[in-house]
Amino acid sequence: MLHLVLVLFVTADEPSCPAGQSRTADTQGHCCWPAQAWSTTQQLCVGVPQCPPGTQAEGQGCTSACPEGQSIGPDTQGHCCWPAQAWSQGRATCVGLPQCAAGFTAQGEQCVKGPPAPAAAVTVPAATAAGSSDDDKPPPGMHVERHFRVGLIAGGAAAFGVGWLLAIAVSVGGGAYAAAKPKNTCWASVSEIGWVPFIGPALAIGGLSNPALHDEGGTQCQKDALIYAPGVAVAAISTIAQFAGAAMMVLGFTLRTHELVPDEPHASRDDGDGGPLLGVHLGAAGSPLGLSFTVTRF
Repeated sequence: MLHLVLVLFVTADEPSCPAGQSRTADTQGHCCWPAQAWSTTQQLCVGVPQCPPGTQAEGQGCTSACPEGQSIGPDTQGHCCWPAQAWSQGRATCVGLPQCAAGFTAQGEQCVKGPPAPAAAVTVPAATAAGSSDDDKPPPGMHVERHFRVGLIAGGAAAFGVGWLLAIAVSVGGGAYAAAKPKNTCWASVSEIGWVPFIGPALAIGGLSNPALHDEGGTQCQKDALIYAPGVAVAAISTIAQFAGAAMMVLGFTLRTHELVPDEPHASRDDGDGGPLLGVHLGAAGSPLGLSFTVTRF
């Protein structure tokens, strides 16, 4: 009985075999792959092994048959998983955040070969440009400049100028005609108000409905085809051009573009000839302007 207890005690203290290997009657207490036996002469396990799932025979041993970086472990139930993962019977896949080997990058629960993806480019939300949020600030050393839309402003100014100059030309021409033909009160009325920006042309056409106004022949203005019909067309063109031009200029001043640029602090220096040269930058962080100017004295 004492001998049996000692045998059991010694057996219990024997270290466990690596995964997939075991001790059998043929291994003489050594850990070998299934179907192998221990060679006392060679001091190793010999024979073609019967390798467990996830491994393959290579010589007289078993090596991993898993894809590069994956392996079979105690938690993988015979499946190839990334390190630190376990096999999920319900999902039928390896789960858990993987510990990727060198040359691999984690993407979710997978490891992909290659370096990490580059960081996304810095974007500047509209709230940052307005300086309305402390959480959306530009990176240190940078600030947001807001620039007027010069194309809209220039186009709007041109459209407004064409429309208003057309009204002025009609008013001046009407005044000259009325001076030559004093009995023609139609053109006299147009010349008095038609030049007013925006509303002048419409008021001038509306005023021609006054029955007291007539041409040199005594015909009421609205009934004179050479005055009223062309006047309506010119007034419409002038009014539309003026309002459209003004709207474009307003949009050019309000819908400004945002640009992320390095900070340029206020600078003051001497130009070397005794005259001060002051460079002032108005594009500091949080400023609604994106302008700069220099004052110099020669």
